Amino acid sequence: MLLFRSIPLSFQLLLPLLLIYPLLLVVMVLIWALCAFVGGLVAVVSPGLGAMIAALPMGIGYMLPLMVGLRLALQARGLKIETGYGPLIWGALGYGFLEGIFLVAMTTMVGFMTQTSLPTIIGFFHAISSLSIPSWVYAPLIFYTVFGSFLAFCLFRAALLPSLASASIGRDPDGQAHTPLRGFGTRLSVMFGVVVLSWVTMVLTAPVIFWGLDALQAVLPEDIDEGWGGLFPWYQLLALALLMLWPTAMQAAAGALWYQESRAAGPIPMPGLQRSLSEDQPTDLRALRKSRMK
Repeated sequence: MLLFRSIPLSFQLLLPLLLIYPLLLVVMVLIWALCAFVGGLVAVVSPGLGAMIAALPMGIGYMLPLMVGLRLALQARGLKIETGYGPLIWGALGYGFLEGIFLVAMTTMVGFMTQTSLPTIIGFFHAISSLSIPSWVYAPLIFYTVFGSFLAFCLFRAALLPSLASASIGRDPDGQAHTPLRGFGTRLSVMFGVVVLSWVTMVLTAPVIFWGLDALQAVLPEDIDEGWGGLFPWYQLLALALLMLWPTAMQAAAGALWYQESRAAGPIPMPGLQRSLSEDQPTDLRALRKSRMK
C-alpha cells in the first residue's frame, strides 16, 4: 500500500532535506519580504488584492520545501530528471499562491462562522432554557471548528499532491510538459491518509521525543550540553528540525511513489480526451480505407 511504502522513503529523505533547508529558509525569507512589501503597496489602492499578495508566502513557505522534497524523492526512486529547477520554482510560486488563497479563504470562513454560529447557538440555548449557557460548551464548539479546518486543509493538500509531484520536475507521468492541476484529486483517500498521518504523528510524537531528550540531558556531561546561545542543546534543535521536516518528507514520498506508479500504469486521462479520440477514430479509419482503395 502506498501509505506504508511512503514511511521508509520519508526517512531516506530527512537528511537531504535537513542539509538543504537553511538555503530554502533564506529563499523563503526573501520571498516573504518581497510579498509583504508589494502587498503593502498594492493595499493602498486595493486592500483585497494587497491581502492576497501578502498571503502568497503563507503557501510558499510550506510549498517550496515540499516541492524540493518531491524532486529528491523522485531522484531517490531512480527517476532520471532532465529538467532544471525553473519548473520547480514556478510550480512552488503558483501552487503556493493557490494554497495561500485557500488558507486565507478558510481562515476568513472560520472567523465568520465563529462570529455568527456561536451567538446563534448561544441564543438558541437561552431561548429554550432560562439557565445561562455553561462555559464548557464553548470549548467543544471551538475544537470542532479548528479540527474541521484542519481536515479541510489536509484534504486540499492531499488533492494537490499528485499535481505537485509532476510540477516539481515539470513533467507529467506521460512525459509531456506539466499541465497545471493535472492529476488533482487522484488517489485522494490514500493521499488524505498520508497528510493526516504525517501531521498528527508529528504532534503526538513531539512530547515523547522531547521527554526522552530531557532524560538524555540528565546523563550527558555538562561540557557537551551547549546549544544555540546557551538556550537549547544542539540535539534538541536537531530533533526539532527533523520532527518538523518529517511531514514534508512523508508527503513528498507519497507523491513520488504515485508518480512512479502512474508512469508504469500509463498516461493520466484528461477530461474530454477519451471522447475526442473515439470521435476521431471512425474518420481516421474511413480515410485509411480510402487510401488503400486508391
